[in-house]
Formats: sequence, structure tokens, C-alpha cells
Amino acid sequence: MTARCPCSRLLKDRELSYSGAGNKAAFRRRLRAFAALKQAIAISRQPTRSYRWRFDPRFLSGNLVAQLSKDSPTHPWLRAPADAFRGKAAHIAMILRSQNHLEMMDRSEEICVINPLISQPIVELCLAIPTWLSCAGGRDRSVARSAFSKRLPELITTRRTKGGPDGFAARILKQYRADIRERLMDGHLASNNIVDRQKIETATRPDIGDQGESYVPLLFLVDTEAWIDHWRTRQPSTAQDCVGDGGH
Repeated sequence: MTARCPCSRLLKDRELSYSGAGNKAAFRRRLRAFAALKQAIAISRQPTRSYRWRFDPRFLSGNLVAQLSKDSPTHPWLRAPADAFRGKAAHIAMILRSQNHLEMMDRSEEICVINPLISQPIVELCLAIPTWLSCAGGRDRSVARSAFSKRLPELITTRRTKGGPDGFAARILKQYRADIRERLMDGHLASNNIVDRQKIETATRPDIGDQGESYVPLLFLVDTEAWIDHWRTRQPSTAQDCVGDGGH
């Protein structure tokens, strides 16, 4: 029996038609599936299985963008073995993002931060699960949904959307636009030619209206400025490292 192409339904005119009730939503779903398939094919053709860290160039200086485009940021966890699956390489790379939460408290305050969800047993278990199981049956987070299906209400385990702090974050930028503008244009990142002052100036002008999700990288940059200030002014810590069950 000849195997059917998994995207064959996407190519049928009747499936992509705008006519009829509900077909617009179906059309959008087909487009998302086709985009995912196209991206998967592009990834499969990449010459290396190592994960290439992506960066947002919107407010970075031209020199830095050129440098990052030529020499992508690297880390030992990004260098995957030759026989590694690309999905698992990306899975491991995403663990790097957790570092931001491991050291979020000043050790001089002697506050012990424990992160049970990224303790070694949990991390090793998650890494042992094949990545394709995470979308089994066409459900995102399929493994977690199945694991907690008998412990959580169905309304939670089957939900397809979730809320977020996007609106709140956008209001922060709107309310403190002048402060953010000054902080970024006169900060460490600008003085070291990491961000482009002209781009920052344009994005934070008081007469500029809604710019979509541009507030996200701007607030990341403000966060980075605060992080730099903290480490430039902190005193040597006298507190001991946190050691215990569930720690890192």
C-alpha cells in the first residue's frame, strides 16, 4: 500500500475553501499545520544537529547583529552529538533558560531558593522522554496532560489557551516610557554599542502608538540593565550556597 503524504489533505481545494460555516477556522488550522511541516523540512536539511540559538535583532546595533549572524552564540549544552535528534538538541538548549530563575535572589540575603521542577531527577526524566511524544495525538504538552489527567480537572488538562502578563507588561512600558527611554539610551548596553540608540529613541517616543510586541524586547533590555547594575554594585556575599533536596 502506498503511504499517503501527511500533508495531502492540505492540498485539497475543498479543505482550503473559505466557503461554508467554520471553514475559515479550518483554513487557519491547515495553514498552521503546513507552516509547521515547512519548518520541520527546513530543520531536517540543516547541516548540523547542534541547536542554533536565535536572537531578536530589533533593537541591537548593526555591528552586533552582523557579528551574531556570522558567529552564533555558543554554549557546551548547544553542541549536540552527531547522532542526536534535533528535537532533543532543542530540548536541552531550552534548559539554559532556567538559569535565569536559579540565581534570582541575592545570596547575601541568605534566602534559599529551591527549584524542584528543575532538580536533577526531574530533568533526567524529562530528557529521557522522546520529543515526539510531547505532541502525541496532535496535543501540545501531551505527556504532561496525560500524566495529570486523573489529578486535575478536565477543563485544565484539555485547555488550548492560557492567560499571560502581556497586557500588564505593555502598560508598564506605556506608563514608564520616559524612564525606560532614559535608562536604555544612557545605559550600559548603549555605551558598549550593544543596542542601537536610534532604534530605542524611535520605539520610545511619546507620540508612538501601539507597536505590537515590541515591548517584550524593550523590557528584556531594561531587565538586563538592572542585572548589570546589581552585579556592578553588589558586595561580596557571606552567605553559604543553598544545598538540599530539590536544590541545584
